[in-house]
Amino acid sequence: MKVGDLVKIPRASIGIPAGSMALIVGRSGSLGSDGTSIWKVHLIDRPRHMRRFLQGDLELVASSCKR
Repeated sequence: MKVGDLVKIPRASIGIPAGSMALIVGRSGSLGSDGTSIWKVHLIDRPRHMRRFLQGDLELVASSCKR
């Protein structure tokens, strides 16, 4: 995953229904010995609502391409 990718949040959490779509806007660091990435995302239906998710809690829908 990288900045600009479109992702789906498969599990519901407080205030976020399962299947919500989001755009990755940054990397917030990593966690644990395996280096799991933490991503900052903006929810599509709430553009001012930024959240952080572990990479394992996101599903890639469409990858951005850089030229």
